Order: sequence, then structure tokens, then C-alpha cells
Amino acid sequence: MSFAETQARRVRRNALVVILVFVAAVAVYLAFFLPSPVNLYGARASFHSSSELEELFAARRFYVSATADELFDSGYTWEDANKQADCYYAFFAGEQVVICRSDRPLVGDDFLSFPVTGRLMAADDRVRSLIEKITQDSIVANPELSYEETLATFAPVYINMSNNRLMDQIFFGLLGLLLLFLLGKAVLNLTLSGDYTRGKPFKKLDAVSGGRAASINTAVTRALENGPFVLKSKYILITADWFVFLTTLGYQIFPTAELVWLYKSIVSRRASMTFSVQLRFRDGRGHFLPATRDNVDSTLFTLARAFPHALRGHSPELEKLFYRDRPQFLALAAQRAAEQSAEAAQPENAPTGNEFKP
Repeated sequence: MSFAETQARRVRRNALVVILVFVAAVAVYLAFFLPSPVNLYGARASFHSSSELEELFAARRFYVSATADELFDSGYTWEDANKQADCYYAFFAGEQVVICRSDRPLVGDDFLSFPVTGRLMAADDRVRSLIEKITQDSIVANPELSYEETLATFAPVYINMSNNRLMDQIFFGLLGLLLLFLLGKAVLNLTLSGDYTRGKPFKKLDAVSGGRAASINTAVTRALENGPFVLKSKYILITADWFVFLTTLGYQIFPTAELVWLYKSIVSRRASMTFSVQLRFRDGRGHFLPATRDNVDSTLFTLARAFPHALRGHSPELEKLFYRDRPQFLALAAQRAAEQSAEAAQPENAPTGNEFKP
């Protein structure tokens, strides 16, 4: 089995795992938070009593439309410096008082047979504060009722009349489309299992190499089978002719002859330091080999010894030249590589990986 074929199987397996994890995450979210689809995209629910309110919640029917014949001003407004003030009102659903919130004040005839349309919401701090205020006022007006009896007349929910169902429809609709897309990707992943040349990694290699993916695959397969390896780990395979880097969902292949520059990189952060060996290739692409404080120098030395044609060492001038004037950098790299190769031929001048000093 060729290298590309083996990697195609690995990539498909990893991709399927990633897809299924996302499918499970979206499905769990929808299972817990998706309202009744009929209520979300169809007719709004209506109610005439507190028991019907409870039934709506049990059926996850949150979007309601009702006519409040006894809407009254709660006398409570929530001031917020960052947005328009919210006004709270109340009406009777049977013997239950229901709190509703509006983003505009109601005046005049608005209180007569007012259509209440919005989403049933769980009580938040604002609503609890309002319930407490109305409860205290009711106790004063009805001293014969206890605090518990008075509190029982207020619903543990309120209707957010400023809630636009359209936004929820779009949000849950997009989640549904995402779920279908992921399931489609999973099915496509399985249908492509018989042809590795149709996978993205192989197509990308073919595009980058100018249509030579098949011949590169043959050469890399032979090199990995026969060795020897300059460096080898779970995700990095380096032979005399090829750099092979494996990722979760793909792979990258570089001919070692295209390597033009390598240097040690140390990135300092507040609590840690990251070490790596940076590789730059003739076409401008780059990669890196993760390392540790203990092995970064030995890794650089191993690569410098195996590929003496590559320029070694870093400077801001070289980096600027590589990204802004590639032809001049390549000419300099060829000149320096020839000099360093000549020096490396002498045992007393073996490369350390940090010889170049501009």
C-alpha cells in the first residue's frame, strides 16, 4: 500500500471522528435548547390560564400571542445607560399574574385589549425584583393575605415582548443546516474511502507539485520503506530526499533539495519558552520541527549535517530578504551554501547550525 493510500485512510478516520464529535455537540445542544419546531416556525401558542402556561413550557412552546384584557402598568422601569430603558407591565391569566417586558412604553388605549406577543422567559434578577415590589404593594393593599399567598399569584416566568422570533428562527435554522452539512460530510467521507486520489491531501499535493503527485507518492513510498531516516517521529519523517509532515487531517511533502534555509527559533512567553527548528523552502513555504531546550541544538546540527546546501542561522536581514526579495535571497543562499559545504568537508569545521553571521 502506497504512502498516499495509507494516509488517506488515516485522514478519513480522523475526519470522521472530528465530524462525529461536532455532530454530537450540535445534537446535544438542540436536544436541550431547541423549542418546539412547530411553535418556532409555525403558529404561536396562546393561553388563558396559569395551567395552560405550564403546559406550554412542558411542550417547549415558548412563543406566545395573547390578548391581555386587563393589562396594567406595574410602575417599574429598568434603567440602563447602555440601551433604551425596558418597561414592565402585568396582566392576569386566570388567577395568575404574568409579567411582560416591552422595549417601548405603553400609553392611552394600549392598555385596552393589548396584544401580547413574545417569548416566555425564565425569571431573571430584574423580574424577581419586580415581583418582590408588586408583592409588597399587594400585601399593603390586601393585608388579609400572607406573603406566600400573595407571591403565589405571580408567574415564575415573564413574556419578553421585545423578543423577535425571526432571530431564533435564523439561529436554530443555521444549526439545523450545520447538522445536515456535517452528516453529509460524514457520508461523503465514507463514499470516497475507495479512491485516495479524490481526497483533499492528494489533490493539494498534485496542485502544489504541478501534477506530479502520483510520481511523488511512488518516490516517497519507496523512501519510507527503504530508509534510512535523518529524523523520524510519529508526525515527522525525514529521509535524504523528502520531508514528510503528518497532520490530523492531511500531510505535507517537501523535497529536501528545495530546502534553502534552516535556523533555531526560541519564543519566550511569560511562563514558558517554545523551541523549534524553522525550515524555509525555495517556493516560499515553511514548516517547523518542534523541539525542547535539550534537543533543539542537536536537531539543528543533524539537519545541517544532512543538508549542507541549506543556509543556516537567522538574522532580521535574512528574514526580510526571504519574504521581500526571494531571488536575491536564493542567490545569497546558493553562495553561502557552497561556502559552508566546502567548510563542512573539513573535519575541524563541522557545522554547528549557527555559522552564518551577516
